[in-house]
Formats: sequence, C-alpha cells, structure tokens
Amino acid sequence: GVRNYGDITKALALGASVVMSGYLFAGVEESAGKVVEVQGKRYKYYRGMASKAARQIRFSLDRYSKPSKNIEEGVEGLVPYKGKLEKVINEIEAALKAAFGYVGAKNIRELWYKSKLAFLTPMGVHEVIGIDVIPY
Repeated sequence: GVRNYGDITKALALGASVVMSGYLFAGVEESAGKVVEVQGKRYKYYRGMASKAARQIRFSLDRYSKPSKNIEEGVEGLVPYKGKLEKVINEIEAALKAAFGYVGAKNIRELWYKSKLAFLTPMGVHEVIGIDVIPY
C-alpha cells in the first residue's frame, strides 16, 4: 500500500505510471468521516474498501451480491488529520519534484530509466547511516 509520499516515488521509479492510495487522502478535511480527538491529537476514521466493515456494508446493500473472495484485505483505524486536500496535493507535488530532481528526471519515463534502487539489510543501514535496525 501507498502510505507516504516516498512510496509514490518508489512505485513510479519501479515502472508504474500511476499509483492509487486511499490512505494518503483519508485524513483530509474533504474525506468522509468525522474528525476525532485522541489525547490531544486530531484523527479521522479510515476504512479501506476491502476491509471487513466495508465489505459487510457493500454486500449487505445488495442481497444478491456475492463476494468474489472471502478474505479482508483492507485496514480500518484512525489516521492523522491532515487538513485541506489542497495542502496534501501540494506536499505530494513538492516531494515528487524533489525526487525527480535527485535523479535528474524530467518526467516519469526518465525516472524509470535513471532511478537506482537498492535493498539495504539491517547491517547496510547501520553502515550507511549509523543506526541499528532490528529486523521484523
């Protein structure tokens, strides 16, 4: 799933020409749901369209509808409130411009060819940035 702006860049660099994410936009003012406050922080309730709750609502609306598979894939929970959609779009734009600039790409096609991605092991992370990473 696309959970942050870096995930968009990585997907594009790996060959995608488009990305889809509900999570990135779930916390914006314009998204469905109320803003709630928990321990002084603002959140919105997020329910992915393949989550158990969303599937129950969707299939209960049409008594003849039959799920194609019987597993939940989406998540439900609170996401940080992010304010206006315009602000999030501007942040995504700025992050993509920076990423394209890092590799010298003027468009997505150039990003595909100029990007270099590397997998870092926990030891590699330690060597590169000097912190210890505990693997899952």
